[in-house]
This record gives sequence, C-alpha cells and structure tokens, in this order.
Amino acid sequence: MFSKQNLLATLVTTVVMFLLGYLIWGVATADLFEGYVISDVMKDPPDFMFIIIGNLFQAFAMCTLYSKWSRGHHSAKEGAEFGLWFGVFVGLGIWMIQYATANLMALNGYLIDAVLEIVYYAVAGVVIAMMYKATSPKSYLADQLDGRRIETWVSVRFSFIAKKGSSILRALKKC
Repeated sequence: MFSKQNLLATLVTTVVMFLLGYLIWGVATADLFEGYVISDVMKDPPDFMFIIIGNLFQAFAMCTLYSKWSRGHHSAKEGAEFGLWFGVFVGLGIWMIQYATANLMALNGYLIDAVLEIVYYAVAGVVIAMMYKATSPKSYLADQLDGRRIETWVSVRFSFIAKKGSSILRALKKC
C-alpha cells in the first residue's frame, strides 16, 4: 500500500487528474453545464488546494485498488478498463444518487457529466497502469505467469523434490 511503486503512481496520477480535470471541467465544458444547473452552489473561484487534496486521495485509492486488481499485469488496456469501471462507479453510481437526493442539476447534466467522468477515470487508469509498468521489476516469470500459477508451480516442484529426496534418504539408510 505504501510501496515506492504505489506512491510514485499516486503522485503522477494526482498531477494528471488535477490537470485533466481542470481542462475538462474548468475549460472545455465550463459553459456547457450552465443550461442544466438548477441550484448554483459552485464556489467562484474554487479552492484549488482542496481539489488537489481530493485528487490525491482519489489517486491513492485508485492506485491501491489497481495494484490488487491487476495481479501484476500492467498495460494501457488493463488500466483503461480499471479506470472505466471506477468512472462508472463515480459517474453513474454516485451521480444518480445525487440526482435522486439533491436539486442541483437536471438529469441530462448528470448524464453528460457521467460520460465525462468515465473518460476522466479511464485516462487516470491508463496513467496508473503505465506507472506500475514503468516501475515494476522486470521478470520473465512474472510476465509469463500470474502469481497464483507461479505459487502452484513452485509448490508442486518443491513437493516433488521433497518426496524424491525422502525416498532417496530411505534407500540410502537401508544400504
């Protein structure tokens, strides 16, 4: 959880999430949501320090979950898939609950934002996967086999050697 690999991925992902979020919601779609807002409760200007802290927590959670989810297989495709599911959780899950419980935005606004969230987190997932790939130890066995297959292979080999070794020792004792 606090490995060098996880912390580096968290740091880089935090920066990417902050910059990408600013580009998506602060620049590209700033005027888009004005037509869907019911109750304008946005701060003007936003408190960027707390946005960075929020991005840091999100990046750390995503990196930690990704490290468990990926099982050592790091690729852009794996990262995008992970980020996509994280985006579905946030964009569709949380925003639909928000729509049901608060009078902030029209449903179309939430749906547009859900699509943006899914893309945003998919990009973050790719960044996480690429950071894990760049910082992972290079191993032929790790590339060819996942952890469970390696453990099974090793335990089978060692149990075979142990059985043969004990058989040889018994035969030597008889001599």
